[in-house]
Amino acid sequence: MARPRTPTSQLEASGAFDHDPQRRAARENEPVPSGPLGDPPAHLTRVQQVVWRELAAQVPAGVLTIADRMLVEIYCSLVARHRGGDPGPDEEPNPPEVLKSGEYNLIISILSRMGLTPSDRSRVDAPTDPKRRAKDTFAQLASTPRGSHVKQ
Repeated sequence: MARPRTPTSQLEASGAFDHDPQRRAARENEPVPSGPLGDPPAHLTRVQQVVWRELAAQVPAGVLTIADRMLVEIYCSLVARHRGGDPGPDEEPNPPEVLKSGEYNLIISILSRMGLTPSDRSRVDAPTDPKRRAKDTFAQLASTPRGSHVKQ
């Protein structure tokens, strides 16, 4: 399996562009999402909207954006079906639907692309709380000039 591309923000933070300026030029026209994920679309069912809000609460801030709405919508549709969907106004709840194996694989693939599986979570470079980052020893070390931390 091919190694996933390192996020531009991570390359910036590590100083990779200082060492290899051509890398920055190769990403010069990289699209930047125009906003956050936002609220679920009105056309989604009640259960799909619940799934949307659950997912939005689980993903670190800044990871999902407006560019990911279609992917999240597909995920919500599949998970809502798995949970039984929306019953009518006077109906009993629907039993959970057994999805096809390909649909379960699609759910897992979408979760992976959003960094929500244990192995993928370690690859997500999400913005962190500045107070928490200040306590991070590596962050402090990375922010000091080279060689200044070495005692002579």
